[in-house]
Amino acid sequence: MKIVLSPDVLLDVVIRLGRTHVLAQAPTRVQVLIETRPSTRTQHIMPPTELRLVVDVSGSMANPSGKSDVSKLEVTKQAILRLLEELSDRDYVLLSVFSTDGRLIIPVTWMDPGSRQRIQKAVQNLQPEAATNISAGLNLALTPSVATGALARVILFTDGQSSSPQTDHPRLVQLADLARTRDIPFSIYGTGSDYNWSLLQQVAIRAGGGSFLKHVMDVATLEGHMLAELAFLRGTAIDRFEIEGVAARGVTLISATGMMPQIHELQITGDRGFKNQTGALDLHRGAQYLVEIEVAQPRPGRIEVLLLTFRGRSRSTRQRFEHTIEVPIIFVASATDQSPVDEQVRNVLLMLAAARQAESGAFDRAADLYRRGGDAATATVMDDLHTASLRPDADSVDLGREATTLAYGSVSTVFTIDPDKGQGRH
Repeated sequence: MKIVLSPDVLLDVVIRLGRTHVLAQAPTRVQVLIETRPSTRTQHIMPPTELRLVVDVSGSMANPSGKSDVSKLEVTKQAILRLLEELSDRDYVLLSVFSTDGRLIIPVTWMDPGSRQRIQKAVQNLQPEAATNISAGLNLALTPSVATGALARVILFTDGQSSSPQTDHPRLVQLADLARTRDIPFSIYGTGSDYNWSLLQQVAIRAGGGSFLKHVMDVATLEGHMLAELAFLRGTAIDRFEIEGVAARGVTLISATGMMPQIHELQITGDRGFKNQTGALDLHRGAQYLVEIEVAQPRPGRIEVLLLTFRGRSRSTRQRFEHTIEVPIIFVASATDQSPVDEQVRNVLLMLAAARQAESGAFDRAADLYRRGGDAATATVMDDLHTASLRPDADSVDLGREATTLAYGSVSTVFTIDPDKGQGRH
């Protein structure tokens, strides 16, 4: 069952409970699905964007991308050139590269016609060089000399592991923290079997604000991901958005999972609180969270179990807001008085279980769970991955990363409103 709340003209909140009426037995667990989107009444002006491109030009980028004879660097260059075509003369671009060291090729530059040609030429001229020092290139993208006021996003492309992990890895953690404090999310695209998936995933999670890691193997896939993120960035109606949750006394937070733009577990403070800096919200995608709580000693009656606080700012007017909402559950003495399980909460739980199966390489089991959850498209792709995994020449690492990328972005697709239909795709 869902509870629809509209705190003001800026933010709409929908809260779906696994059950609104729950049998009072000790202990009892309940799921809370939180959906937030800018209100359709929000005044919206398409904001200028600032894309900070960070490209790995180490020697291994000369190797084939995996699905063709085209090198990883050529795949990256072609996708970037396609992205540049979509930028308007209100947007900005920065280009830095890294191999053994980092180099700033194009500082933050306004995309007027002359600059556009210069940036395109700089991308076309990129060539593979030496070793891999990711933080050297990323640092240049986080410390630009010009403040534009545009919505910024760092887009990092890499295929390798750090040549000097003792210095590079700690520095990447520091840069993720810096990005979070400056509200600059990361889009990280990795390709091949050699890069450190776990490290880059943790960097994305730590940077927050809608950051993500995706595994890509070809130009079309990379273009599609980047153009989709550009569309969401341009559709931003609320920025600097964050959610904070605190469990009531006698209630324990078991887990808190962020869904957008990919599934990620949130850190729980003690056993009663969580906070997540989501960053930008657009009218179509918003932000979603699944929280599981446990009530130690429930008694029949209405109990406020969770206190939620939402903060953010209108992108067009700069008006800030902060709203606090209490989430109630009604406990009942008889099992016959329980309400039915909310269908959408059930489907989200199935998709989370499917994502875990996909990440572990159990593509056939993931496919079954996606079908049960109503996501036939993802189920079909999982079937294809299962078939591919049975081949003698199958690359289990690449298949696993491709499956994880798909699985951890599937909920984002399900919750995104279809602009043509004006409703979520579920």
